[in-house]
Amino acid sequence: MDSEYPEFDAGPPPELHPCGVCGRKFNPSSLQRHQAVCAKSQKNAARRGVFDPSKKRTAELEVKPKKTSKANSAAIERAAQETQLEGKA
Repeated sequence: MDSEYPEFDAGPPPELHPCGVCGRKFNPSSLQRHQAVCAKSQKNAARRGVFDPSKKRTAELEVKPKKTSKANSAAIERAAQETQLEGKA
């Protein structure tokens, strides 16, 4: 294949193998190193759990807000903004 950059025409792409942890595909020479790092990060992610920013925001409030769905949260946010706008008028 004639190209403007012949040094990049190395032929067929290398064979890639999937990671056993995350499923991403890697060059065989990089796969072993990636799997070690990937397994370690997966272990730490399971230990840490899912971050919930509402707990941080409401930690100092006396009354804890009830859990709401995303759609309901958006409606509550719009209502709060409308209330603030009415107070300024």
